Amino acid sequence: MNELIKLTDNLFKVKNDLDGALKEILENKESAYEQSWTPQALTCENEDEFRIYLSLPFSAKENINVSLKENILTIEGESAFKNEKKMEILRNEINYGRFFRAFRINQPVKNSAIKASYKDGVLEIILPKSEEAKPNKINIE
Repeated sequence: MNELIKLTDNLFKVKNDLDGALKEILENKESAYEQSWTPQALTCENEDEFRIYLSLPFSAKENINVSLKENILTIEGESAFKNEKKMEILRNEINYGRFFRAFRINQPVKNSAIKASYKDGVLEIILPKSEEAKPNKINIE
């Protein structure tokens, strides 16, 4: 089961990378694949909501844009590493610069109740499910 989850996650990453590249091509801009990075995400749900957590190091919330249009949740922006002490970088394994990530939301959500917060380098997005998306227990008489 874990192998299937890993495979699915990898496929979603490839899909998101291709979505971003296609978006840039259609807008006649430089390729998003060459110019941006894809933040790592943790997605989860319960009966009431979806939650998405994205790792966005070196970001300021003012530089993060979150939008939902036609069931596509888009997160894009820019992060910047400020080497204020002019340190020599010996190794860098942290992405920064322009980023883009998109998620298809396959169930109805309450658009007006979507919340996002940014703390300690992590963006949290809460998407409450609409009543029609919640499971409905049917009593047997």
